Amino acid sequence: MTLGLLVALVAPAAWSASPPGEFSTRAFGPAEGMPGYKVRGLAAGPDGTLFVGTDSGIARFDGALFHPVPAPAGWEGAATRELCWRDGDLVAQTELGVFVARGGVATILDDRPLAQTNAGCSSGDDGIVLANELGVFRPAGDHLEQLVAAPGQRLRAALHTADGLLVGGVGGLFRLEDGQLARLHDHRVRALLGADDPLVGTEVGLFRLSDLEARIGPKFYVTDLARFRDDRIAASGGSGGLLFAPDLSWERIDHRSGMPVQILTRVVGDRDGQLWFGTMGGGLVRLSEPGVRSWNSDQLLPDNLVTSLGRDGGALLVTTIPAAARLGPDMVPEIIEGPRDGLGGLIRGERGLYWSVPTGAVMRGWREEGDWRQEHVVSPRPWRAAEFVRSGETVWYAHSTGIVRLEPSVRSWDWDQPPLFPGPVDRDGSIALVGEAGLFRVSERDGELRVDRLADAPGPCAWGTTSPGPDGLLAACEDAVFAWTGDGWRRLGEELLDGGPVAGLFADGDEVWAATMVGLYRLAPTPLSLGPGEGLPRAAYTGPIERFADRLAVATGSGLLWLDPATFEQPRAVPEVRIGGLVAGDRRLGDIAELLPGDRSLRVELEDDTLLDRSDVSYRFRMDDGSWSEPTHEPTLELHALAPGARSLEVQVRAARTAWSEPPVRLDFFVPPHWWQRRDVQLGFLLLVAVALWIYWRERAKRLETELRRLKEADEFRAVFGRFVTPEVADEALSGRLRREGERREVSVLFADIRGFTPLTEALEPEELVRLLNAWLGAAVEVIEDEGGVVNKFMGDAVVAIFGAPREQLDHADRAVRAAIRLAEAARESPVRGAGGRSLRAGVGINSGEVIAGAVGAESRMEYTVIGEAVNVAARVEALTRKLEADVLVTGATVERLEQAHGLAEAGAHQLKGVSEPVTVWRWDDRSAPPTSQTPPTGD
Repeated sequence: MTLGLLVALVAPAAWSASPPGEFSTRAFGPAEGMPGYKVRGLAAGPDGTLFVGTDSGIARFDGALFHPVPAPAGWEGAATRELCWRDGDLVAQTELGVFVARGGVATILDDRPLAQTNAGCSSGDDGIVLANELGVFRPAGDHLEQLVAAPGQRLRAALHTADGLLVGGVGGLFRLEDGQLARLHDHRVRALLGADDPLVGTEVGLFRLSDLEARIGPKFYVTDLARFRDDRIAASGGSGGLLFAPDLSWERIDHRSGMPVQILTRVVGDRDGQLWFGTMGGGLVRLSEPGVRSWNSDQLLPDNLVTSLGRDGGALLVTTIPAAARLGPDMVPEIIEGPRDGLGGLIRGERGLYWSVPTGAVMRGWREEGDWRQEHVVSPRPWRAAEFVRSGETVWYAHSTGIVRLEPSVRSWDWDQPPLFPGPVDRDGSIALVGEAGLFRVSERDGELRVDRLADAPGPCAWGTTSPGPDGLLAACEDAVFAWTGDGWRRLGEELLDGGPVAGLFADGDEVWAATMVGLYRLAPTPLSLGPGEGLPRAAYTGPIERFADRLAVATGSGLLWLDPATFEQPRAVPEVRIGGLVAGDRRLGDIAELLPGDRSLRVELEDDTLLDRSDVSYRFRMDDGSWSEPTHEPTLELHALAPGARSLEVQVRAARTAWSEPPVRLDFFVPPHWWQRRDVQLGFLLLVAVALWIYWRERAKRLETELRRLKEADEFRAVFGRFVTPEVADEALSGRLRREGERREVSVLFADIRGFTPLTEALEPEELVRLLNAWLGAAVEVIEDEGGVVNKFMGDAVVAIFGAPREQLDHADRAVRAAIRLAEAARESPVRGAGGRSLRAGVGINSGEVIAGAVGAESRMEYTVIGEAVNVAARVEALTRKLEADVLVTGATVERLEQAHGLAEAGAHQLKGVSEPVTVWRWDDRSAPPTSQTPPTGD
């Protein structure tokens, strides 16, 4: 940015020694319920009420919203001429006549129309006096008492004085004497204001009654006058407003000072010192604190974010990101020349200007032979905070990772401590820094930098700043401020500070000031909290604070804030905040109330005469005599978690700078139960659950009884059925897994019978034969089942067994062979001998292969069996044992599936009846031991 552009920004301004800038204002209009934009009358009651009359009606203002004032029938939208308040009576002069609103009832006093747009009134010991185009009147009961008729004077102001009643209008200034108007001057009077020496507002300016020829202040079209805090005077007018100090020095209120409109019609001061201006087309405007100014880019520099403030002799250096200015005692800024970009701080040395840029680098600029020159001085390590300070002829740049001496020569020192945050230079020329590592003092001695650690950090200090204090060093660590006197830390303003980390710290004499993101605080000698409730703008307070020209300059994100602390020292009227009641839904609750099931919250309503912005009111609640809640600006209390039953609630409210309202408003109420919490519903539900449980357990007992009976019957059936079929087949049948259509299985089938059984039948008695047969079959069943096989059927002295079905067995071939060998051995060891001395021998044949296994038979009678070629071959192999005189014969199909040899010997290939191809068999018996060269293959 060039020098020429910077100078152009401030060249048109011509400011006085009082700081320029904007006031803290706010406009209210139809959006808040006001009937129209043009304000013709304002009246402030002593209890805090404010009434506004417009071209479209009259409303009461509660600080946030407008509420209609009762008017006579047909007069609701009448244009207002003037309002006057006394002892609960609101007297309204309107275009349709005059009426009084009292206790919510409107009474017409005079129905003669008033054509002129202005009128006046005054309240004195003898009551209210009205002045209008028809004359001077006093309300008397339900009518107006005429004091004097003056239809040609068009009166519009009145004032009670010790010397009588003053009235003024287009025709001049008069005193009412003996029912006549005595002219005092021919000024066109618009407003009168009481004092020891009354003030007269005219169309050309302000005058004292004692000297109606000497104007006070500038030429000015006065529309209204009001006295507010500390005997200051406000005047509204056709070109803005004027503010007069008690000595009648003045300053303007216009567009440049934040007034949103130019033509002001009325002005009143409320009991809290705020000024309320009526406007021509701009609604109602509140000016919160005339002692506060806020400079922005229109008044100072081309950016609102102030990054640093510093003293330069008797001047103040103000820096924003793109530019900087030097402010002299006359409050007129002088742009500091030279191109810069991204200023973080600024200081003037003997060798030129020094400034920092966002990267942390320090630049120096100077003028040489008429040209502006600049150079890079130093780039410190990564830093988080920095400050330029000056001690005598030494200029320092202190930052979080080190310190740089800029003059008389450039020298840098770094430290490895955690980040340290600097403040201004102390009285002895040292600089204090604070951080997580503690409190340090840095000074230069004999050309060397000395760093002394004074104390531990007072608390968490990831961000901070320091300042010389009245009794020692001050340190701000995050959201707290501490004083170090050498013996330890003492916390300041613990109950006062609010709004997050401390961004600025400043001490001057015995005063200590701190700024946070939401407000400004004086911590010593007496606490003082300043924020939006005291007229400060709602802005982020970004850091530096300096005293200049008896005022405080505070850096914010919205510009430079100026304020005179003395304006806040005077006693100020405390606005009363009174609770009007509690509301649930759309119902106002009484002293004892019952909430409805749908009620989820309670809302606090304030009394109608509470003239405060609701955002500046705090609330707190206490339930059932418990602890008070944290203060909140939300007037609603959520009730979701309340248990049903009798409860009590206490509420307190307060405005800024006031104590909590006493006594608390108490509400005893009853929280009804939800439908599921009702005793009859709960009993009914418990009865329903009990019946359901009884039915459930009864049905469960029946099912259990049925199941036990079924299991008992199944065990009995298995016990009986198992005598005719194997247990495995019985289990399959009972479980329903036995498939009627059969299933393919790979099995080993074993056929075994007694060799030479027919001759035995001839040699033995029938009884002995049956005993012998049962003994053989019993032994066979035991052996087969012991090896995991299933006895499929008995055919006389023959036994058919299956291995691998119905339960799958991967080693079915080995099981069948082991069972066959044991059967052969069991037969030879049988104690029963045949006739003729012959011993009992068994013949066993085994074959393996795929079969169909399943239930076979009719619907009325079925049996489990296997069907297939493998079964037929096994039967033929068993028959072959007789021809070969072998105890056990095993087919090659079985031998291929064996995992062990079992002592088998190859017996050659044989043609079997019904089998097309010869079948190779292997044998086992006591008379033929297998040759070593004929070891059968294993299943491997």
